[in-house]
Parts: sequence; C-alpha cells; structure tokens
Amino acid sequence: MKKKIFEVLFFLIIVPIAGYVLLHLTFLLDSLYQGLFFKNLFENPSEQYRWFVYFTQGSFALMILLVSFVFMQSGIPDSIKAIFAPVPIGVLFITISIYFYKLPLITYTLCVICYCGSLFHLRKKGKTWIYYYSITLTGLIMLVLTIMGMDI
Repeated sequence: MKKKIFEVLFFLIIVPIAGYVLLHLTFLLDSLYQGLFFKNLFENPSEQYRWFVYFTQGSFALMILLVSFVFMQSGIPDSIKAIFAPVPIGVLFITISIYFYKLPLITYTLCVICYCGSLFHLRKKGKTWIYYYSITLTGLIMLVLTIMGMDI
C-alpha cells in the first residue's frame, strides 16, 4: 500500500516537472530549427514571407508528431511515455495557435477537439491515469497561458 502511494506521489510530482522540461527543450529545438536553418534563407522571413512561418512551424510539428508516434509505439514503459506525452500535444496546440492566430474561436475549438480526441484515444487504448494527468495538465497550462494573453 505504501509503495503504491509513493508511486502515485512520485508521478504527481515528476510528470509536471519532466513534462515542463521536455516541452521547453522541444520549443528550444523549434527555435533552433527555424533560426539556424530556415531563417538563413531569407533576410526576414516573418516579415516578407508570412507563408514561411507557417511552413517552418508546420514542418517542425510534423517532425515532432512523427518522432512522438514512433516513441509511443516503442517498448518503453508507459510511465516514461506518459511523461513524454506533453510534447506532442503542446506542439500541436502551439501550431494550431500559430496557424489560426487571428481566429481565436477556431483556435480554441481545434485545441478542444485535439484534446478530446487524445482523451478518447487514451480510453480506447486503456492507458493508465498518468497519461490523462499529463495531457490534462498540458491542456490546462496552455489554457491559462492563453487566458493570460501570452503571445506566440
């Protein structure tokens, strides 16, 4: 019984911390991806070539989603996979926000659809509570940041 309580407390603490670190490392990688590789092609791509911002963010999101899919299909324990779960959902939320920046209702609707779809997928696959906790925490953090007026 004590071991089970310790395990639950451990994941209640480690999931937000590790998820936060992984998400920030992913956004740092995104910045490097856009800054070191693509932005060297144009003088100021975000000003002159707005499509370029969509292209770079979309291509990065596709890479992260592909890597996440492979990672989630691997034989790694579910507890580790659940800690990694904020990365693809966070990248997806941010990408949707970038694509539909001037259309907040569409942004919120698509993010809610992705969130609910993720929960449905977890339920269908019979995943543990750690996944639900991880994805719900990510969704709540993104919602709070949006309400606080965070710009991307």
